[in-house]
Amino acid sequence: MFLQAVILGVTLAMDAFSISVSKALSGGKVKLKNGLKMGITFGGFQAVMPMIGFFIGSSFYNLIKDYFNIVSFIILAFLGGKMIYECINSENESENFDISFKELALLGVATSIDALAAGFIFASINFSLVIFNCLIIGFITFLICLFGYIFGTKLGSVIGEKGEIVGGVVLILLGVKFLIEYFV
Repeated sequence: MFLQAVILGVTLAMDAFSISVSKALSGGKVKLKNGLKMGITFGGFQAVMPMIGFFIGSSFYNLIKDYFNIVSFIILAFLGGKMIYECINSENESENFDISFKELALLGVATSIDALAAGFIFASINFSLVIFNCLIIGFITFLICLFGYIFGTKLGSVIGEKGEIVGGVVLILLGVKFLIEYFV
């Protein structure tokens, strides 16, 4: 069961990892505060959403699942477009880079919808194992996002101040992935 929780945690963390990297591209110097905020937020959402999915059950999910990919696309395309717009229309502000809680919460929701769905598979196991799985998923996501943030800031220093454009494009492409999944 532990290995399955680890594999599920790594799989669920990939979208959050991509966003951590893309947001960090515009961040200038590595600020542990920002990396921790991203890791804690994404890890928290990835830990809580499967538990919510466990409680809601698959019958309710079937009523609303069709809209999650579209909402995720809209959120990611908006945030990616905003990153590109701000990069093009502002001076270099990477020294003052900070991530708002509101933006992180939106990204946390957008990237943890699959974790909500994954929670439905826990319906047949003991509640203590559900908690164990959720903690493993959250911790793994935290570590992966912290690493992604650090990697993204290093990559951003290599590609220069236009890294925010690259990050915005990555967010938009991630949103397009959700949209394609909706139509396929």
